[in-house]
Amino acid sequence: MDDTHLTEKAVIRSAFIAHLPQLPRFCHNLSTSCDLKLVGAVSKVNETAMVETQVDFRKRLSVLGRKHVAMSNGYTSKVRHDGLIVVTPKRRNPTRFIPVKGMVLFIVGFLVFKAFMFAALGESTYTQRIAKLAEGTLLEQGGAWIMHADPVTQVIARYIEPITR
Repeated sequence: MDDTHLTEKAVIRSAFIAHLPQLPRFCHNLSTSCDLKLVGAVSKVNETAMVETQVDFRKRLSVLGRKHVAMSNGYTSKVRHDGLIVVTPKRRNPTRFIPVKGMVLFIVGFLVFKAFMFAALGESTYTQRIAKLAEGTLLEQGGAWIMHADPVTQVIARYIEPITR
């Protein structure tokens, strides 16, 4: 080989290295690897293309994971005017963290329990026990305040009383 041939290779190589930042995008669009026959350049192009491919893959994987989590709460399917079926996740109501139905059932159940105790013990015994509870510690005083015979409890107790006697 003569010196002019080596000089031409060096010029081509330096021009190639100057445009190297643009090549991974170019290579990624065509395929996962470019078969460039310049000395020392093939491994750099393949490595950068592979790194970008891994980054893109991980991004796509995280997007799919987020979509899967969103769809696990339910989804709706709609057919667009062009015939494409579009699936969208159901939106959760961010203002409602406590289930209202569960809270209502808990409160109604607690009122029925208080009414049952009121009907089973009788009004005088129930109020005596609540008064004794109110003389205790702070926790017992809180319990007495919650268990006091309110009008709703007394109305429910009138309906339960025939069953308990």
